[in-house]
Amino acid sequence: MPSNNIEIEQAVLGSLLLNVNAYPEVDAKLTAEDFVSEVHSDIYKCIKHLAESGKGTDYISVSRELDRNNLLERIGGVDYLKELQDTPVTARNAESYAESVKSQSLDRKFKIVLQQLLKISENPEGKSSNEILEEAETKIFDLAQNRINNETMRPIDDLVSVSMDKIEDLMSKDGDLVGHSYGYKDIDALTLGLKEEELIIIAGRPSMGKTSLGMNIAEHVAMNEEGYVLVFSLEMSAESLTARMLGSRAGVSMKNVYSGTISDQQLEKLTRMGDELSKSNLLIDDAGNITPPEIRAKCRKVARAAREKGGIKLVLIDYIQLMQMPGRNDNRVNELSDISRALKHLAKELKCPVIVLSQLNRNVDARENKRPRMSDLRDSGAIEQDADLIYMLYRQWVYQKEEEYKNVAEINLVKHRNGPIENVLLSFEESNTRFAELHPSAKKDYRDWLKAESD
Repeated sequence: MPSNNIEIEQAVLGSLLLNVNAYPEVDAKLTAEDFVSEVHSDIYKCIKHLAESGKGTDYISVSRELDRNNLLERIGGVDYLKELQDTPVTARNAESYAESVKSQSLDRKFKIVLQQLLKISENPEGKSSNEILEEAETKIFDLAQNRINNETMRPIDDLVSVSMDKIEDLMSKDGDLVGHSYGYKDIDALTLGLKEEELIIIAGRPSMGKTSLGMNIAEHVAMNEEGYVLVFSLEMSAESLTARMLGSRAGVSMKNVYSGTISDQQLEKLTRMGDELSKSNLLIDDAGNITPPEIRAKCRKVARAAREKGGIKLVLIDYIQLMQMPGRNDNRVNELSDISRALKHLAKELKCPVIVLSQLNRNVDARENKRPRMSDLRDSGAIEQDADLIYMLYRQWVYQKEEEYKNVAEINLVKHRNGPIENVLLSFEESNTRFAELHPSAKKDYRDWLKAESD
């Protein structure tokens, strides 16, 4: 461990220059004002800006950004940044270095407060003892608010009390939803709803309806909950998604919507659905190259603005294989593992469910039984570990054009961290990209057919 203030600050910055993925942990501990060196403070501000913009933080990227702001020469030029990056540190220790910088920052600030209080006591300038004490209390309180948060280790008696309160709250619900409704009775009954801090994966091969199901759920939450729903679409434009939502809600074929061959009655219905949808707090971001740090920064910005308006109720990301992690291009599997872990952290930080859509390997199409398995998740075994729920979509119609089961979709829950693993049958109207409840008789017929197929 470096021994003095400057060396420890250099260690923090060196860690960030080596690996941008260390930034969230460091950012949770430090502000630019915690650095004793103004040069280091300027460099950290630059790294923070780049990381939260979804960009890399290697010394070349940082030098360009500093140069753009006429600060490169002031901090010692490219040579000093290269020296920082070559500091003998590891990114995995970045959080520990950050805690040391924060601790030293608090020591300095505490000494300043003590000097100020001593000066006031020696020369009160007409202030009463109570006024001096109040000023001292305010200064100490402000300093305490700025300390490192080491409250993550909690005694078991506190945890038992909190857990019992939750259990009693669940008992009072008597089997009702614990989270927000998915909009589908069978899925709600199976999961008790979309719950806080859950990372939910919806996976499938192309044409299975991943985007449609994700957007149907997002739309339902936005229309029925007070608060914001954020959609990050890396593939489709915001305008295309909106057109699909309107057609879906109005029951109008997307072919007719895009060709303009709709009746006056259908136009009236689309307009009415648009008016209803406009009243929701649904936000769509269609930046195609967005990264987890950038998603986090945008979510935090919305969360701050929405604090008095219900907060964020759901985040939907379409889809994970199109995402990249800045500064991580050595191995795609490792990169997706970092992305998966970052999205789980996002769900915990925002205290809301995060739904992530995922592609499946092409190997699915090559085998006889094409129903997807968890091992089919493309490029990332880490998704299996990080996800709380994993849904696999399957439609027989995609592979065999049997008219009888054209609109039947299997929503197979293959991982459920806190509940049973089952499959749900829904109706899917491909023409207007709408999932809906499947009639009980159709469910029975399909399950009978499945049983006969397996015998």
